[in-house]
Amino acid sequence: MSRHLDDLITKTGPGDRSTVEAALGFSLDDATWSKWRGSERLRRDLVRSQAGRDQSVPSSAAPAPWEPPAIVARHRDRTRAFAERLVKAPEPVRNGRLARMHVDELELEDRVAICDTCPDRAGHRCTRCGCPAEQELATQLGASAFRCPLARFPTVERERPAAEEYVGHHGNPCRVRHRDGTPTHLGRLFAAHPHAFLVCSGPSLRSLDLHRLRAWGVVAMGVNNSPAGVHAGGRGWRPNLHTYVDPPKKFCEQLFADPQVMTFAPARESRANVTTWDRERRAYDPVGRRVEQCANVWLYDRHATFDPSTYLTEPGFSWGCDVRHSDPDDVAGSKSVMLVAVKLLFYLGVRNLYILGADFGAASDDGAWYAFPQSKDRRARASNHNTFARLDRRFRMLRPYFRDAGFHVWNCTPGGNLHAFPRMAFDDALERASLDQTLRTDGRYGGT
Repeated sequence: MSRHLDDLITKTGPGDRSTVEAALGFSLDDATWSKWRGSERLRRDLVRSQAGRDQSVPSSAAPAPWEPPAIVARHRDRTRAFAERLVKAPEPVRNGRLARMHVDELELEDRVAICDTCPDRAGHRCTRCGCPAEQELATQLGASAFRCPLARFPTVERERPAAEEYVGHHGNPCRVRHRDGTPTHLGRLFAAHPHAFLVCSGPSLRSLDLHRLRAWGVVAMGVNNSPAGVHAGGRGWRPNLHTYVDPPKKFCEQLFADPQVMTFAPARESRANVTTWDRERRAYDPVGRRVEQCANVWLYDRHATFDPSTYLTEPGFSWGCDVRHSDPDDVAGSKSVMLVAVKLLFYLGVRNLYILGADFGAASDDGAWYAFPQSKDRRARASNHNTFARLDRRFRMLRPYFRDAGFHVWNCTPGGNLHAFPRMAFDDALERASLDQTLRTDGRYGGT
């Protein structure tokens, strides 16, 4: 950065308006100039971004003002109006939205000002990379929507929460609702016996007797159609908990209809129909009931951004990244129900988690991809291999945060390509999670 620009930030402070406009290369309206004078972070960010494009500082008079197209002005006005509404909103609403965005009111104001003065924008898109900028800032309110595609937002360093801050009861930040939309407080539901199994759908399940998961003290969560898996103890098994992320028509209707199974459904899929599958006609047949009308159904909010530092503490449940967002390794895409399931179990108070059926694309002897009958073409398998590799890497990113939160995860899958977690035999995990299996009654009612 040139000495002149450094002086503009540290010595001149807010500086003379014409000098500032000459250095930046475009004019500032009255509102932005007022924010410039009051925010050193905004001055530093705008000046550095200009220095990154052109290290030379004009010494002549200020250039002609940059005139935004009408559509840019409309988006700018809408963003400023959004910020003003948010500041005036009731405190619970304001705090909740700011928590989702991981910013405070002053940081939000600075970011809106940066967007207002950005010359590299056409409408709501960045002219450099084509990413949506201000539209996401004003409408989606997600954490990744507040990452400027040109890295012009100031970096905010935040302390990592202590372990005890993760485990609040009514204060738990996660949002899980009853099927009728009523807020609930299920945090630490299983904290008194914090052991659980997460059963995925890999073909290695066929070598295990999953009926042993019925033992006293054992809690097991199934994902997608894993309860339909053929295993060494017979066909199918019934989990205590179940979750999924895709449309519910893909999953067996018994998982919604059985009141003994506690099902966690994405809130945006709650009005979808539960269906049966007619293989001969290759058609879905509605059973006359929506997901929200089934017994023992609970709703969660999912989102398609991934930040390991906020994975355990953010209000929603991440299931990976969509193609518009990247993880800390700058890898976009790849979503999985496993991320939701692990977070749900942590939210419910589980602190010792044992994973089964996470083969992650490892070849079985007969070429099966799942523990239940389901074909997979070559292209789909290649896509899944890519997802598994990224998921394993993201679990590695999460390990230090799991450790700080007192959350222990073991991989009990025979074989497989999940390497992020230490291994433990299925028998050893059952011994840790099970209670005494003998029910002693003689004399409990009194007498001799």
